[in-house]
Amino acid sequence: MTSILWLIRGALKTHLANKKGMWIFLGLPVIGILLSVLAHSSNSEDRVKAAVINEDGQYAANLTADRVKSLKNVNIIQVKKSDLNSRIADGTIDAAVILKKGFSKSVAEGKPAGIEIFSVKGKQATALLTGPIYEYVDVLTSFAKASPQDESGLKKMVKSYQQSSLKLVTGKISSLESSDMTAAGSIGYLIMIMLISAGSLSEFILKEKESRTYFRLLTAPIDSKSYVLANIAVNMIFMVAQIVITLFFLTNVFHIRLGLPVSEMFLILFLFSFISVGLSLIFAAFAKSSHAASALQNLIITPTCLIGGCFFPIKIMPEMLQKAADFLPQKWVLTTISQLQQGSPLGSLGLNFLILLAFAAAFFLIAVYGFSRENKGGSFV
Repeated sequence: MTSILWLIRGALKTHLANKKGMWIFLGLPVIGILLSVLAHSSNSEDRVKAAVINEDGQYAANLTADRVKSLKNVNIIQVKKSDLNSRIADGTIDAAVILKKGFSKSVAEGKPAGIEIFSVKGKQATALLTGPIYEYVDVLTSFAKASPQDESGLKKMVKSYQQSSLKLVTGKISSLESSDMTAAGSIGYLIMIMLISAGSLSEFILKEKESRTYFRLLTAPIDSKSYVLANIAVNMIFMVAQIVITLFFLTNVFHIRLGLPVSEMFLILFLFSFISVGLSLIFAAFAKSSHAASALQNLIITPTCLIGGCFFPIKIMPEMLQKAADFLPQKWVLTTISQLQQGSPLGSLGLNFLILLAFAAAFFLIAVYGFSRENKGGSFV
């Protein structure tokens, strides 16, 4: 135990002596957060140029037209119906809302009909219109169903609601979905950073073999097992530091909603740190040199992170790659986080944690085999 502590202290001292490298190492998680924020947010909002054609002119139609005009993401352009097609064609407007004759009557009868929303740009332009409009029409229809089936009953219900002490106040809030995506994107970048960092730290073993320091240490009362355990401990210390930095900046600096308790996020990432270290030890065990280990990392880490969903959702990939992602630990980490964000209790995800533990155990066993299979000293002469 004393020898392991001595090795840990020596390795920490060596790594921390490289101040420039440490700043880069510990600053990478913050860079990952910034990349995720830039990828999933924007300072400018999408706005739709829309025309409202009110052919009905009755009570419910007028209320609906006013609702469209009040939408913050919509610029209303005054257009005559006869010019509607040409204005859409030349780009003057992106979309049009048409309230046909009989619309108000259909709402008063509790069976809304006679509303059209269309655009040559498709869902991209109409998405900001359809949701708020249909929700508002549903509210008017609910009022109509609770009153006599005519326009006068609807007017009384709306007036009574407007005069009541209970008011619905609407305002702009940050999108929870966007925040969850930003958090997931940041974690995706962190996963890749952890894998690269663990690999870089494990290259330390190969460099010490190349410089013959490793073999000189083994002439002292230190065995190879103690040496590897010490490097695992050092690796874990830096992995935990990266996790803490990422979670701190996400929650306290960028104020990004994680969608799950910080303790649960830390637990999942801490478990993944064992996977990162195990994979890095495989590189150290089977590579013939530090340069070969670096090339092996580049060959494996980036493609698997890509397929595992660290940069974009797995569901948009071809089916073959989606199936391949099932065999990658990155996918299971992000899936577990996503399920927790959607409200699944931690206790219900036991299978996910078992799979992650299985990945860690498998990587460590492969690394142990690699280190024990033969004496590779000749490779470092």
